[in-house]
Amino acid sequence: MKAVDVQFMDLIKQDLQFKTPIFQRVYDWRNKHCDTLFKDIHSLLNNPKISIHFMGSIVYITEKEQNASGTKEYLLIDGQQRVTTFTLIFLILEELAKEEKNETLVTKIRNTCLINQYSNLDNKSKLILTRRDNDILQKLINKNSLEQKDKSSNLYYQYEFLKNKFSELIKKHSVQNIFDILSKLMIVDV
Repeated sequence: MKAVDVQFMDLIKQDLQFKTPIFQRVYDWRNKHCDTLFKDIHSLLNNPKISIHFMGSIVYITEKEQNASGTKEYLLIDGQQRVTTFTLIFLILEELAKEEKNETLVTKIRNTCLINQYSNLDNKSKLILTRRDNDILQKLINKNSLEQKDKSSNLYYQYEFLKNKFSELIKKHSVQNIFDILSKLMIVDV
């Protein structure tokens, strides 16, 4: 096993798909976890001299090296909560960029952080969760309406929590600046 430091954005922009194995727990980050990550991002925005911020590790193993479209498929062993939270943040930034009428950024977020644009996979999403969480996440990614039971899930609750946080943040920072600052986030890639 080889561990290397990489920028999270460099990893997520690759033509890859993370799948959460069935034995992994459902998404269970709470407000305190999401708020800590939000504060880290906010701190980077307020302190431009900070060149990098370490945010933990992501451990994954190859499920399929490459399919016909070139998409690499990985089983996400550790870091599922973090990757899921970032997927929620990407969804929120995409929506906020749309509100700002920044279509270039909307397209960039969708095609590099949320889906594998040119993949031949049935599900082009960068992240596949387990159980009910995946149904909700795919509805959010595909802009499908959610049922009331979906809105009572922790995944949706944290999506709304973060949406409120980032909606306040864009009063001081553009969505483009927020998205760009994410390139300072480093992970240990195992």
